[in-house]
Amino acid sequence: MRILHLYGATHDQGGILSVLRNLAAASASRGWRHRVWVNHRFQELRSSGLEYRFSPHLLDESASHLRLLWGALRARRELLALLAAEPVDVVHAHSRGALLVLLLTLGRWRFPVLFTNHAHARRRWLYRWAARRTGMFTTLLTHAMADHYGLRPDGDRIRVISSCFADAHLAAPLRSPRPGNAGGDPLRLVGVGSLVRWKNWRLLPAALALLDPAERTRLQVRIVGPTLRLADSQACERELRAEVDRYRLTEQIQLVGAKAAVADELRRADWLVHPAINEPCSVAVMEALALGLPVLAARSGGTVELVRHGETGLLYEPNTPAALAGQLRVLLNAPPRLLPPESIRESVRARSASGVLPLYAELYDRLAGTKRDTPA
Repeated sequence: MRILHLYGATHDQGGILSVLRNLAAASASRGWRHRVWVNHRFQELRSSGLEYRFSPHLLDESASHLRLLWGALRARRELLALLAAEPVDVVHAHSRGALLVLLLTLGRWRFPVLFTNHAHARRRWLYRWAARRTGMFTTLLTHAMADHYGLRPDGDRIRVISSCFADAHLAAPLRSPRPGNAGGDPLRLVGVGSLVRWKNWRLLPAALALLDPAERTRLQVRIVGPTLRLADSQACERELRAEVDRYRLTEQIQLVGAKAAVADELRRADWLVHPAINEPCSVAVMEALALGLPVLAARSGGTVELVRHGETGLLYEPNTPAALAGQLRVLLNAPPRLLPPESIRESVRARSASGVLPLYAELYDRLAGTKRDTPA
């Protein structure tokens, strides 16, 4: 099976690429070959497991709709040339810019194509319209995302297939919970993700500032993730550090940058804290749960399908410092009795790469079979 993934990214931010790496590793025994079409400025930060093809025009996203459309128009011709030079069985797009290329190419590429929606976008009409195009198949990551777009999964052209985490997390040692604050150690929280605005990291200092000074000293938060080579990401880091300084929280909140061994950070923590709003299906949340680590997260987006309140974690009102501070007080003073780590792991087993792979295998086989059966 030869799959060409259309993405257009300029930076390796994890997320979509992490999912593709996980699928590539899980499908290696099947002989699948994954190629990812990215922007020619793309910078890879992690071990690959993927083949790349580069385009000077394909974009994943842009604040300028005209720039995105112009890039798609120019990338359309590149895609047709690439498909002529390197035949594939499935074309699978993963970003708004890539979706536009697919829509522009459908008239020339006369076989079914697949688009996976990875975001809760505002222009919902575009994705509803695209899902109805002849030859277009759509997958969404959660049922909450399907509701957001007003798309009804039919088991045929519109399906729900989760993001996935690496199978290795299911074989890794489970995190061992500590009884209370053992030995007077602070409660250890870890946040995982790039320093970008939509991750909403600034909610953490705002929430800790609402705690009593004695409560703050019993907390330690480590934010593990890179600052990207993007102006917005660098501004996000500056603003976050300014908030930490403003509330005098340098002892409580640490920005530790990118780490290769994120699983070790998760196992050393007591909770994963995840303040992002409308994140569709967080790989970091799934990885934490797979290691038996409970999650403190905003009641938002696809996270409500990953975290079971009072069982595998706690949810709070999104983007509300007082709500997060209230849950932090609960963790400090009256921690809930959650499921044991083994059961927390089981709650996401089906979302592992091996768990998700059969769903994509059935869909890819159908698309590839339709391609073979379509007359030239």
